Amino acid sequence: MQLLGSVVVERVYPKEAVATFKPADSRRAISKLIAKELPVKGDIVGKLSGALKLKASDIAAKGYLDLVLAKPGDTWAFSIREVGPGDKVAGTVYFENFEVLKRFLARIGAEVGGPKTVYITGPADAKNETIEAILDVCKASGLHVLAQRYADKVDPKPLEPAQRK
Repeated sequence: MQLLGSVVVERVYPKEAVATFKPADSRRAISKLIAKELPVKGDIVGKLSGALKLKASDIAAKGYLDLVLAKPGDTWAFSIREVGPGDKVAGTVYFENFEVLKRFLARIGAEVGGPKTVYITGPADAKNETIEAILDVCKASGLHVLAQRYADKVDPKPLEPAQRK
């Protein structure tokens, strides 16, 4: 097996992602690579490195956040359920607008020892702009979006801690 390079995921959308390929030999431009040196659909991707190298035990020890985008017409636009160590639900906070959610995520990201993993759930017709803005805020706050789930129906519910295993 040959290492072709690294793929850096920049944005994640429902059923697709935008990524940048960086060749293993950083001195060579992508335009100068031959066909067998370029990634193709179906290539095997190795382990994630850096900040996203998270183990289930690490997430269980620090906990995680369930961020839910509400269905149209709900009183609250967003909610966050914090699940602490040992899958113990700490509580749920509701937000009526994105600005308040943004400040809250920044505070959580700055908290030492707090959860750094976020699961996002929302209706299948959630606006891409909203999802992109949430991903940007999470990244800027030092939070890692580990999974995004988009409910087929319009009433998304976060998974219970026992369902995450």
